[in-house]
Amino acid sequence: MNERMDASLAINALQAAIMHRKREGMNTHGCIVHSDRGSQFRSNA
Repeated sequence: MNERMDASLAINALQAAIMHRKREGMNTHGCIVHSDRGSQFRSNA
Protein backbone atom coordinates (compact mmCIF):
# COMPACT_ATOMS: atom_id res chain seq x y z
CA MET A 1 0.00 0.00 0.00
CA ASN A 2 1.06 3.52 -0.60
CA GLU A 3 -0.52 6.84 0.30
CA ARG A 4 -0.27 8.07 -3.29
CA MET A 5 -0.85 6.53 -6.68
CA ASP A 6 2.12 7.55 -8.79
CA ALA A 7 4.37 6.06 -11.46
CA SER A 8 6.85 4.61 -8.98
CA LEU A 9 4.12 2.44 -7.42
CA ALA A 10 3.23 0.92 -10.80
CA ILE A 11 6.88 0.44 -11.74
CA ASN A 12 7.65 -1.27 -8.42
CA ALA A 13 4.68 -3.61 -8.85
CA LEU A 14 5.78 -4.53 -12.38
CA GLN A 15 9.36 -5.15 -11.27
CA ALA A 16 8.15 -7.34 -8.39
CA ALA A 17 6.01 -9.40 -10.79
CA ILE A 18 8.93 -9.87 -13.19
CA MET A 19 11.26 -10.94 -10.39
CA HIS A 20 8.65 -13.40 -9.09
CA ARG A 21 8.26 -15.01 -12.52
CA LYS A 22 12.03 -15.28 -12.95
CA ARG A 23 12.47 -16.86 -9.49
CA GLU A 24 9.82 -19.44 -10.43
CA GLY A 25 11.68 -20.16 -13.67
CA MET A 26 8.87 -18.71 -15.77
CA ASN A 27 9.43 -16.83 -19.01
CA THR A 28 8.57 -13.13 -19.12
CA HIS A 29 8.73 -12.92 -22.92
CA GLY A 30 5.38 -11.90 -24.38
CA CYS A 31 3.90 -10.74 -21.08
CA ILE A 32 1.23 -8.08 -21.33
CA VAL A 33 1.03 -5.14 -18.94
CA HIS A 34 -2.51 -3.99 -18.18
CA SER A 35 -3.48 -0.71 -16.60
CA ASP A 36 -6.93 0.31 -15.39
CA ARG A 37 -5.99 3.87 -16.31
CA GLY A 38 -6.98 5.53 -13.10
CA SER A 39 -9.35 3.05 -11.51
CA GLN A 40 -8.32 2.78 -7.89
CA PHE A 41 -9.31 -0.01 -5.54
CA ARG A 42 -8.06 -0.45 -2.01
CA SER A 43 -8.70 -3.05 0.64
CA ASN A 44 -7.36 -3.39 4.16
CA ALA A 45 -8.02 -7.08 4.76
